[in-house]
Amino acid sequence: MGKRSAILINQMQASVQYLAIGDELLAGEVQEGNGYALASYLSGRGLRLAGVRFVSDDLDAIIRNLHDLVTEKALVITSGGLGPTDDDRTRAAVAAAAGVALRCDGAIVAALEKRYEERGMAFPRANVRQAMFPVGADVLANPLGTAPGFALPIGDSVVACFPGVPRELAVMIEEHVPALLARLGIAPKDAEERTFRIFGIAESALQDLLSGLPGHADIAIRSLPSFPEIRLELRAIHGGADLDGFSAAVRRELGWRVFAESRSESFPASVVAALRRHGRSLATAESCTGGLLGHLITQAPGASAAYIGGVVAYADAVKKEMLGVPSTVLDAHGAVSEQVARAMAVEVRARFGTDLGLATTGIAGPTGAVAGKPVGTVHIALSTPEGVVHEHQLFSGFDRRMFKRLVAYRALSRVRCWLDFPAG
Repeated sequence: MGKRSAILINQMQASVQYLAIGDELLAGEVQEGNGYALASYLSGRGLRLAGVRFVSDDLDAIIRNLHDLVTEKALVITSGGLGPTDDDRTRAAVAAAAGVALRCDGAIVAALEKRYEERGMAFPRANVRQAMFPVGADVLANPLGTAPGFALPIGDSVVACFPGVPRELAVMIEEHVPALLARLGIAPKDAEERTFRIFGIAESALQDLLSGLPGHADIAIRSLPSFPEIRLELRAIHGGADLDGFSAAVRRELGWRVFAESRSESFPASVVAALRRHGRSLATAESCTGGLLGHLITQAPGASAAYIGGVVAYADAVKKEMLGVPSTVLDAHGAVSEQVARAMAVEVRARFGTDLGLATTGIAGPTGAVAGKPVGTVHIALSTPEGVVHEHQLFSGFDRRMFKRLVAYRALSRVRCWLDFPAG
């Protein structure tokens, strides 16, 4: 390469590229989510991934992709292939692409041995592989796992390798990516954005609503559905756009459907926060959701301050014996009915001594439909100090997993509405 070409590359704005490594990704055995985590992290800093690639564990294939990605100035972030087994070939591939040897880091071996000793476990010698790094690489600490990452310059680029375990990679992105970006002169941009996390409206209906708001043409909108939620990202297209005014209109029009205005707060966390804010306690009685309500609630930190417990009353016998639902009510109306949902909510509230009792009963399908009660029929009841709030829905066209999740979200949204949006 001539001197003039080298100067042009050095002046070029660096990009961020992502390379996901693993046979399991190409075989559809594992769903790749690390690229999403990286893209989301960058987006929050006004940056964007320039490209995403998937490659098998084949050594030559990894080397070829690395050569392609470092032809222009880039921060190339890889995930996967840093484990202790024979098919973990990322270290060797990066070393080969850089034309350097692998070395064993004795300090890392000692740290791994100590980690296993503290757990009362014998140290597998296969883990020594995780202490092998290309010569010249900087080790990137992994606070959650046994596989450290590393970063190595190749030409005008930097290749940074992270483990494929999602929770480990997420922590390491936060810890190491800022310095890696700075190393290549990639500066975060002050992109003024607003985030809304939404449940209770379809994406098409949301689009119709947004397009009718004043100032819509001046706002860049990204709608990111993740069933049954939608994450809405708003950004001003130009300096004169009224992002605050448009955001206020979105907040006003959507009302209870907005459960958070950040990327980090989950839907269950918003329900727990509402319960704690109002000093209310909750118990659940679940039939068709099969324990999902309790699971979602207890995923939220601080849930123990508001959630007392629940009963999974799937069979009619359990509804009668554990919750005291009268046989006459079950016989007259069937388990999937307003009357049974109300009885479940009232009884679980009384038996657990809580402020609120939440109940679900429905037909998830694909079988179980009876006359007047098609697959997808749902009854939700919320027992409160002021009486029982009942809701009847038909959620048809969903598989069992999606049905259960949608019902659970809808039920929990009734709790939020009663607490924060009585007219919602």
